[in-house]
This record gives sequence, C-alpha cells and structure tokens, in this order.
Amino acid sequence: MTAMVEGEDVAWFRAGASLAVAARGAAATLARRTGLSDHRAAEVALAVTEAATNVQRHAVDGALLLRVVRSGDEAGVEFLTVDSRPGLGLGLPHPPPTVLRAPPGTRLLMITDGLVEIRTAHLNTTLAEFSEAVANGPEDLEKLCDLLLARFGHNKDDDIALIAALFTERAPPRHSR
Repeated sequence: MTAMVEGEDVAWFRAGASLAVAARGAAATLARRTGLSDHRAAEVALAVTEAATNVQRHAVDGALLLRVVRSGDEAGVEFLTVDSRPGLGLGLPHPPPTVLRAPPGTRLLMITDGLVEIRTAHLNTTLAEFSEAVANGPEDLEKLCDLLLARFGHNKDDDIALIAALFTERAPPRHSR
C-alpha cells in the first residue's frame, strides 16, 4: 500500500537576523492550524527554533522550509534546513549583506505574517491583495496604516505588527564650533 502525503502551506525563510523568531511563530501557527494542542505546538516551535538558530550560526547561504503535510486524516508540520553553499559549519565566509539605497519619498512597510495570513486563502493571494492595497492606498503613512489594518487586521488568530517608514532627505552633518 502506498501512502500519499499532501503538502500545503509552504513557507521559506532565508538566513538572517530574524530567522529564528519568524520561523518559530510560523511553525506554532501551522501546528495549531493542523489541530495540534498548544503544548505540542510549542514543542514544534522549539524544534524549529533550534534548527533555525543552527542555520543562523553555521550556514553560509541557508534557508528553512516549513510545510503542513497530510496523509489521510493525520496532519503534521515538517521542516527542513538547507545551505546552498558547500555546507553547514565549514567556516566559509558569509555573503556580504545586501544594501538597497532608498531615494527620498520611498515608503518602507514591514509586516508580520499575522496581518496577511488567512486560513481560507492562499498566502500568495493575500500578499497580492496587500501589495495592491499599498500601491493604491493613500500617500500619508498614518492613513495608509489605518487603511491596511482596517482591511487586513480583523479576526486574526496570530499577532500582528505593521511598521511604516518614509525615507526623507538626509540632513547635512552638523558641525560644532
């Protein structure tokens, strides 16, 4: 007899300063979504945090994959860590950080997955809707945040964070005399 395992709700996390925190929160959410108890979801989150911390410490170009898997009437959370370079822990130099220069007037929005995740919709769909709302929303950041929270921030099971910044002209250095 061959068992068919179906994968759903896939999330990739790239190595970076917030990898462990982001992956832990997503793992706990996915575990609860599959019907695991809060205690078991916490255990899944702990295991994912350990794996993510190892990726942060040792990977050259690492990532962590989380996904919900189902087989029949059973479900679980599966995770995998990978390093696209020669391997974890070889002591090779890390790639340089990416620096993006934002011209004055650029808006930066940072969100947690809790703002855009909906159990009944695919994440790519809600991310596209969110991006469209940002692109067509008001220029004023406070009004934009109010609009986004009103549209996407209701009836949520997960924590929500929305941080907005507007890049302005850099002030010339002040010289003391």
